[in-house]
Amino acid sequence: MFKQIDCVMIKVADPWEAAKYYQRVFGMTPIWEDEQSIGMRFPEGDRGTELVLHCIEAIPVEVDVN
Repeated sequence: MFKQIDCVMIKVADPWEAAKYYQRVFGMTPIWEDEQSIGMRFPEGDRGTELVLHCIEAIPVEVDVN
């Protein structure tokens, strides 16, 4: 049984443009980034769940749970 969602990964064409959208529309803030992905934090609620926007071909859409 799921206890918590740790991370939801979404493949996008441009993580930086997608991050701007998620900031503007949902109030999310970036908490880390690397060359191909950005981790975003939700503005309220569960601080443990991240939305990861990435452009890595080998990684499909994924949800990690605890």
